[in-house]
Amino acid sequence: QHEIDLRVHESIIRSSSLDTTTSQSFLKAVFDEWDGFNNDRSPFEFEFPGAPNLCSFLENSSVSVDKIKQSYFSLSDSFETVIVEGLGGAFVPLDSQTLLIDVVCDLKLPVILVIGNKLGCLNHGLMTIDAIVRRDIPLVGFILNDCHELETDEMTLIADSNEDELKRLYPDYFLGRLPFSRNICESYQSFKKIGPLIFDKCMDDIKP
Repeated sequence: QHEIDLRVHESIIRSSSLDTTTSQSFLKAVFDEWDGFNNDRSPFEFEFPGAPNLCSFLENSSVSVDKIKQSYFSLSDSFETVIVEGLGGAFVPLDSQTLLIDVVCDLKLPVILVIGNKLGCLNHGLMTIDAIVRRDIPLVGFILNDCHELETDEMTLIADSNEDELKRLYPDYFLGRLPFSRNICESYQSFKKIGPLIFDKCMDDIKP
């Protein structure tokens, strides 16, 4: 799954280059450099698609929170910006004592929360936002992601209502909504409207 994810990310980056003068040779150099940091980019990988504590138990291994942090610091020393992708949600256990949100808090990472736009996401999204804010973790904002195709009027009604409620309750944190698409170029075009807003908010947070 890790390898598939990386290939999708690279495809999106290549799609974004269509809007710029970025050359394919430059992109190749970037990808070649990234390959040298594979261990830091994904310090732990498991075959079973479950929570890290369960996966490590099934595969007779363990997850080292210290190693995760060391990988982050290694990337931070080499790159101007490091994007850390979460897994499974804020309260996913990494081991018997540590949740994902604990690591985010320790590293003081600003959070961009992605909320899957489906039935039940209001409870999940609002509880996660509350947990982030209560821990004084910087919240850049949240993106509503249409993770399924809206095939019926009922699904559309639920998805639109979710957006209305989240925008009403946390208008300052709403970054945008991503429509469902199987086309990478279309997904990139949708994200183009959100990306500059994320950049501006991040820049505001680091201004002296």
